[in-house]
Amino acid sequence: MPVPSGAEIATMANLQGVPTQHAFTMAQALGDAISEEFQVFTQQNQVLPGIATSAMPPAMVGVTAAPGQLTGVVNPKVVIEQTVDSHIRSLALDAGQKQTLKDMLSVGLVDTLQALSRAQVLPGVPVASGMTTAPMRLVAPEVTALAATLKITLKNMNPSSQIPAAPVFNQPGQVGMCLPADPAKSIADLLGQAAVVFLNRVMVAPGIPLAGSITAAPGMLV
Repeated sequence: MPVPSGAEIATMANLQGVPTQHAFTMAQALGDAISEEFQVFTQQNQVLPGIATSAMPPAMVGVTAAPGQLTGVVNPKVVIEQTVDSHIRSLALDAGQKQTLKDMLSVGLVDTLQALSRAQVLPGVPVASGMTTAPMRLVAPEVTALAATLKITLKNMNPSSQIPAAPVFNQPGQVGMCLPADPAKSIADLLGQAAVVFLNRVMVAPGIPLAGSITAAPGMLV
């Protein structure tokens, strides 16, 4: 199944404190940045060969008997910062608020992707005719507590950012954009929910060949 789109992730955002007329725009920018890095992660990572199975010659029928590991590739922080910047640079925030948002989302994404990189493939996948015959599911127990962990990390980055920021523009009849009242919580919760959806969606494609009773090729994430 496909990686969650930016629009899907945007619907998960709780941007309390952002004026209603600007919340959608900010949520979409955050969602697009997260989705893009999820897409890159999916393209860069594979399941390593060498997964043991119960299949034995000559029938070569059985199931995978051990968990599989990902290659664990995560973009460098500087690359992730560029991705985030490309999506939030047009937001109508002042320079300080924009930098806070960029820093928090970038650090949060690095930690989220590193948690996903430690995911394992669940055993018990059917094997027949010398190859896997069903998708493999990913599991990463630490993702369950990811939002709480990220919240602590992001709050420690910039404690003063927890003070609700005033909108940038205050013209008659117009309310400007500002950060959420608690940006660390908003970003941590969004990344935590998006990571859970990612794990529920992304699988390892079937058709991995065996050599003897172990997988002999990488598995592609789809």
